[in-house]
Amino acid sequence: MYQHSSMRISISALIWFVTTVVILAGCGGGGGGGSSAVSVSNLTVSPQTVLPEDNVTIDANVAANAGINSVVAIVTRPDRSTVSKNMTQKAGSNTWEVIYGQQPDETVQAGTYSVQVTATDVNGNIGKSNTGTFSVEGPPPPPSSGP
Repeated sequence: MYQHSSMRISISALIWFVTTVVILAGCGGGGGGGSSAVSVSNLTVSPQTVLPEDNVTIDANVAANAGINSVVAIVTRPDRSTVSKNMTQKAGSNTWEVIYGQQPDETVQAGTYSVQVTATDVNGNIGKSNTGTFSVEGPPPPPSSGP
């Protein structure tokens, strides 16, 4: 037993206290067991080449140990600006889908677009897909005025 003029602590009590602190510190506050994985796979973007007025279908398979909170396709345009599109789950499957098309008030950017799907489960865990691409062809050149 350790004794100081104003404090008496047994060695076993001190060991219990230190062990408890170490165990609690190692828990990370997560509580509960199981994996926290969110998987996003099989990203498909079709068609691969479109005209400015065409739509692109983006699909991905999403699986999570906890319920899925959101699935978003992030489209990066040729000028590096991004658009986030909420995806919806196809009935009876793990496939999530969204149709991406230029909005009427947008200026169409010809070039290569990249797509990545991000899923978040109800516990805040995040999974991301590989990156897919598609290309938008430029508008046809204006008719030439004859000689």
